[in-house]
Amino acid sequence: MFHNKQRGKPGAIASPSKRLRNRVHNLFLSSSLSAIEAAGLETDAAECGLTGFKKAPEKSSKNASRDMLRRCLKKSQWPPIYTAEIRIWDEKHEITRYADVAFMLPHEVLYVLFQKNPGYPFTDLACCAQSVQNHCLETSRKLGVHVIPFSLWTDATPFNWDRSTSLEVILMSLPQLPAPHHTWRFPVTGLPKNNISKGESFEDIWDLMAWSSQQLLLGIMPRQRHDGQPFKEPWRNKHAGRTIAHRCILAELRADWKCLAEVFGLPHWGAKTGICMRCSACLSTYKDCSENAPWMLERYGHWDFLLRQKNEARLISSIFRNPFFTTTCFKMDWLHVMDLGCAQDCIGNLYWHVLPKLGNNQKVQVAQLYLQMKKFYKDNGIQDCIGKLTLGMIKKPDKKKPKMNLRAAETRAMIPFAWRIADEKLDRDDVFESAIRWAIKYLVECYDCLSALKWEPSYFRKCCFAFLRQYSSLEAMAEEGKWVMKPKFHMLAEIALAGDKPSDNWVYRDEEAGGTMARVAHAKGGPVNQWSIATRVLNKFSAEFSVPHFD
Repeated sequence: MFHNKQRGKPGAIASPSKRLRNRVHNLFLSSSLSAIEAAGLETDAAECGLTGFKKAPEKSSKNASRDMLRRCLKKSQWPPIYTAEIRIWDEKHEITRYADVAFMLPHEVLYVLFQKNPGYPFTDLACCAQSVQNHCLETSRKLGVHVIPFSLWTDATPFNWDRSTSLEVILMSLPQLPAPHHTWRFPVTGLPKNNISKGESFEDIWDLMAWSSQQLLLGIMPRQRHDGQPFKEPWRNKHAGRTIAHRCILAELRADWKCLAEVFGLPHWGAKTGICMRCSACLSTYKDCSENAPWMLERYGHWDFLLRQKNEARLISSIFRNPFFTTTCFKMDWLHVMDLGCAQDCIGNLYWHVLPKLGNNQKVQVAQLYLQMKKFYKDNGIQDCIGKLTLGMIKKPDKKKPKMNLRAAETRAMIPFAWRIADEKLDRDDVFESAIRWAIKYLVECYDCLSALKWEPSYFRKCCFAFLRQYSSLEAMAEEGKWVMKPKFHMLAEIALAGDKPSDNWVYRDEEAGGTMARVAHAKGGPVNQWSIATRVLNKFSAEFSVPHFD
């Protein structure tokens, strides 16, 4: 679900009846079985005389989901759900109003995690991105106490059968955890997108996260709620005032560019006054990737950016109320920038240029390209293969600009084949085709740098900027609408300048966990609102997973 460790393996539990019960509960918690079906299986098992099963009451269908979830939650080690009022959008009355939303707060999750793992070296930051290590070391120096990082990820993912409604997901993780524990993701909350009040719902959430982060930095469990009211839950009253084993700060926030702009008020790709929070790049200057580019010479620090936001009367997000959180804590992810962005643009333009060399008409050309692709995949043992190739996957009929329409994993798998095609089909004596060939070569080198064995920050930066300059030159040489250098290419420049290894903060595991969270949120019946969705996801996580014990 939120970790790649499977639950209920045959050899993990000695008792066959317990294994069966775990499997039934797991199917219910993953939304593979409805509560009524799961309760029916338990009743059948009880009537067969198996221990550990109870016969469900005859009139239990009305609250079957609630009753089944309560049984699954009996031995949960996680804190109870935290309820907070935030502003949400009421679709029925078309107004913004306050409503209760369920949360798992970072300071409570980490409190129980540290209690379960008292001897684990959470202070070892070797697995963190270099910028996160530097940020924590600088904060520790200022405070005179050792602090460790935690990170958040947020994005929207479809969660109903026709993909017409999205779930806004927030997940927490610890970037310092090594393999295999680095795959753990802890849900904070999940809200239907149609219940999000623009500029209000998320601001209330970040206020709550800031309060939770303050408790983590103080290192003490709070004695009252974020709104000053006393706790109602026995668990929170019992643990109030106790010490949190490690001081923590929010040192990393991962999201795609669309989310950064819409949720946090950061500049977006069409902003006329500037498209970047870290420099002065704008729509007229971002394509210049030389060492003397205006945006390379005019860089923004944290306070410079906030001043610009204030002067332009733009949102200054509540996320900045988290202690020691700065603009450097926002991480631009490789998946959206390259796998679903620049690389797809580059490969799409390459194929569009090469197609006329492969046959007399486009149908034959695409078929020939796909045959060569399948052979290459088979010869090289590539697993993330595409099942088909159509002209619309290279350039959509209603678009002028070619761009491959692939999943991220399919794009990564296609990079070596793109180089094979470029090397074989392009004329090295032709100036334009030679330029294309070099662009593909630099793209391949950018991806090669991601390997742990080949990682070297200065060489990675060199490869990225070589690719960007080559692509910029191609746009100047190409016909209109081809080899267009979009604003997203500037994000690649910022990734290169940051000096972090992309694998230290990329979002592949976050996306997977977010998709699982969306599947769990989908209900076969009952109300669908901000309270029911969030409580369903958090309770199912708490029921399925124990607090992990790290070896």
